[in-house]
Amino acid sequence: MRDLKLFLILLTAPLALLFAVSTLADNYARYRHVRDFGEQATAIVQSIELASYVRQAEGDRRLFYALDLPGPAYINGSAYLSHAAASRYSPGQEIGIVYAATDPSHHALSVEDAWSTFVGHLVIFGAYCTLLGFALLTLRGSAAKSWRDAR
Repeated sequence: MRDLKLFLILLTAPLALLFAVSTLADNYARYRHVRDFGEQATAIVQSIELASYVRQAEGDRRLFYALDLPGPAYINGSAYLSHAAASRYSPGQEIGIVYAATDPSHHALSVEDAWSTFVGHLVIFGAYCTLLGFALLTLRGSAAKSWRDAR
């Protein structure tokens, strides 16, 4: 049974690590673009909804906003906020955002918001790597015999 668990962990770990690294890279690129090339803009709040259970650590409300820029660029984004912060906004209200002038797909409520999102995902990634390391050490270091050894 331990061999099956180890096999499943080793099979899924590279996929999970690849997803986590790509998410971290995307979050860092967003932060860097917003920090270096950030332009202030005023977006319109589209809606405020309850966050999914998985995302409630980032905030229990999700605020959706939109901004139509000159040319073909259209920003359609969201941010996780606490209930108290989200209660200050209502649909149709204006909200200040920051977007990268070089690439409007990189946007956030503020540079600090982009940084806190990156750091939050970095902490989750570190915790996952730590748990994965402990799982591998536990499974590899156990004295239990494999079914292949029972002859």
